Amino acid sequence: TWDFSNAPVAVLAVQLLFVTALVIGFRHSIRVPADLRARWIFHLIRPTDHRVYLRGAKRAAVLKLVLPALLALLPFHVIALGRQTAIAHFAFVLLSALVLREAVLLEYRRLPFAASYVPQGTIATHAGLFVFACVTSVYTVAWVEHVAFSTTSGTVALFVVTIIAFAAIRAIDMWQRRNPREVELDELVEPSTLRLGLTE
Repeated sequence: TWDFSNAPVAVLAVQLLFVTALVIGFRHSIRVPADLRARWIFHLIRPTDHRVYLRGAKRAAVLKLVLPALLALLPFHVIALGRQTAIAHFAFVLLSALVLREAVLLEYRRLPFAASYVPQGTIATHAGLFVFACVTSVYTVAWVEHVAFSTTSGTVALFVVTIIAFAAIRAIDMWQRRNPREVELDELVEPSTLRLGLTE
């Protein structure tokens, strides 16, 4: 039987908060060209299957960012929570990271690290609300984890629900991409940023 009764919600939220920041940061970073001097290659030779290209970027997000961060935090959680609890928490956070990764890239139709950067004029005005919603969501998930992992049935239910959420988002993404379309490498800047003079 899992016992999270002695695991503070704040401790459980550390990994979730860290992973959430990494995934959101990755979502922002793929909008920036990796090398401006090499962008012309993508104009001449565009990937024939955008889904394969994006799948590789998704895989890199987990293997190069999320997994190393979780492994680095694992020893500290073993000390704070105990080995069995820390391993269960590690597995849940890794699965949650996969769900979050699919969610933030659900409608992404550009080439990661290759398309032109397009600033979003709504970021500055909604940043505070976004951060508040993000932190609140993370602590809510940590509290649900704390409650669910108190029993074996709760543990199984939590993992099943998370896996279903992952499968549902993947299914929605596949349905939206059922009709391939040409990848846009250059897009116009949003009118809101033009009015603010942010592109001058």
